[in-house]
Amino acid sequence: MPTSMSPYKKRRSSRSAHHSINSLSHQDMDGKLEAVADFRSSDCPINTLPNEVLSSIFDEFTSAPAEMEYEPASAALVLSHVCHRWKNVLTPSQWATVRVRHLHHQKILDTVLTRSGKHELDVSLRLGNIDANYFITKDIDMVKTQWRIFSLFNTLADHQDRLRHLIVEAKQAVLEWLEDVTMVRPFMALTHLTLIQTDKNIHMHNFAESCFDLASCVSLTLEHVSIIPKNGAQWSSLRELRLLDIRSYDLMGWTYNMEIDDAGYYQWESRQDTCFSSVESLTISNTFFIRREPQVFDFLSLFPSVCELELDCVDDYLVLDILEKDTSLMPGLRRVTVDGVDVYSAVDLEKRYIEAMERPI
Repeated sequence: MPTSMSPYKKRRSSRSAHHSINSLSHQDMDGKLEAVADFRSSDCPINTLPNEVLSSIFDEFTSAPAEMEYEPASAALVLSHVCHRWKNVLTPSQWATVRVRHLHHQKILDTVLTRSGKHELDVSLRLGNIDANYFITKDIDMVKTQWRIFSLFNTLADHQDRLRHLIVEAKQAVLEWLEDVTMVRPFMALTHLTLIQTDKNIHMHNFAESCFDLASCVSLTLEHVSIIPKNGAQWSSLRELRLLDIRSYDLMGWTYNMEIDDAGYYQWESRQDTCFSSVESLTISNTFFIRREPQVFDFLSLFPSVCELELDCVDDYLVLDILEKDTSLMPGLRRVTVDGVDVYSAVDLEKRYIEAMERPI
């Protein structure tokens, strides 16, 4: 005789357990419904606030720093889901900060942009995890991804007249699509632009200057990305420039006109014009100048108005040494920071490194 429980007894035991669970679930649900009813019948203090006060509170909530649980981009969406009154109180400025981290929910993006009215836009596209090979179409999923990327950038182009702040963080293939769109529909009114290429193990992307009208741009950050300025470019509003993980070969396009002679050798001629003459704050990080002192000299000569210089690269000593030898390169220079420490000369930098090495661990 088997000693285990018969299948019929097992089934009865299982059915009894399900009944117990269901009764508990119903009791819990009844409790929740009673609590909601009590809440609605009470005089909730926040519901008594006038719209002007609510709007001021929403201003604080939608301007929270990005590291908060609800960053500005999602804050308006969260508030709008509470009730119709809250959604109606939200102003266009509170919808004007947009963060995109994936390519889905295009309708939500369209809704947010529509509710922002005519307010200036602050848009951040964090798409570093998306692959979209620009040249090779592998399968139907890749085709869908490419279409969504193309649609996303064209949506921004539809609103480019009020697009002021733009951050694009993506792989090189996605940046190819951005250039594809902006070559035809350039972004014309940017005041702050940040371009970041996340796959740094491959060649960096070089945008044509015609993709962005930087005449009104105040701050420009390029991380493993470059924009090649054409001769005579005017970026007279630019005050802050940050160059991170830039190939020095591409920096040479800023300082030299390069031609190949009949023998097949490169001929370098220094460019006489500069579109960086108004830059006051310059950051150079993880950049190595392959032509050493001549290239550093020509590069620094592009920035005669720099007051603050931040360095974090292999050639820190070389840059400081050249600035000491020729003070006419940056005559208004007031502050130099190397690896987060204020220094004033190559000798000062060397002393600080020696002190750090001699300090006991």
